[in-house]
Amino acid sequence: MNNKKTLKNKWLMAVVMVLVLIAAVIVLAGDRKASPRLSTQTPVSERTRISRWAELDGVVAPRAFDIGEIKYYRGDKGCCFCSAITYSYKEFGGRDYQQLFEDILTPSYERNMTTLFQQLKKYGLGDRLFFGFSPKNGSETKFKQAFTNLLKNPAEQIKLFSSQEEGVGYLKKVISLGIPVIVAIEDDTKSGRSPQSEVEDDTFVTVIGYNQQQVKLYWIPDTKSWMDWGEFIRKWKLQNTEFRYELIPGNFSMVFLSP
Repeated sequence: MNNKKTLKNKWLMAVVMVLVLIAAVIVLAGDRKASPRLSTQTPVSERTRISRWAELDGVVAPRAFDIGEIKYYRGDKGCCFCSAITYSYKEFGGRDYQQLFEDILTPSYERNMTTLFQQLKKYGLGDRLFFGFSPKNGSETKFKQAFTNLLKNPAEQIKLFSSQEEGVGYLKKVISLGIPVIVAIEDDTKSGRSPQSEVEDDTFVTVIGYNQQQVKLYWIPDTKSWMDWGEFIRKWKLQNTEFRYELIPGNFSMVFLSP
């Protein structure tokens, strides 16, 4: 009797092991069909994925939030946008982040937005990039075709801010989800400069935290600092009389990569 019971138990264990092996094979096969550029092991994959701006309407940002430590990739190269977007791509699972950086470096230096957008799209970012800005002098129409070529759903991935308050509100909401936000700010807020000088003075920094008094910024090559909200908003508003590049399409320009 005991022998029969033992044989039965062994048979049941064998069946269970076979079923486990079959399940493992199915999972591995499914992983092979996934995008080769994205790793499912990234520790930040649990952060909220955004598929359209409207999803942020229900987010209530806390009074203060700090994403914590981040690290630019090749901040020594002097390309603030390249380092910032490559960091997000790497952090959110991009395995070939080093090649992405190399591919966007030259068009970013040359401000060749057509080639830059083509490269970003090549890496599958057409449905993961989100732009927000306050349009000026028809800038939303001027850059419409470029955004249409890059983004999978421009109507859902572009947000036109109606006011400074709206821009600040959305900035806090995205940060509170653990997503770094790249913003364009003025290096020098002196007045009386030419339109081209104003454009050339714009730079990118990454916002990684905030409280009621200050904003936490990350600059290339590897500097973190806090800036008073008042000063930050003056710089973020940009005093450009015209906007010439798609990455900075208007006042309060921001871009982020969804996990």
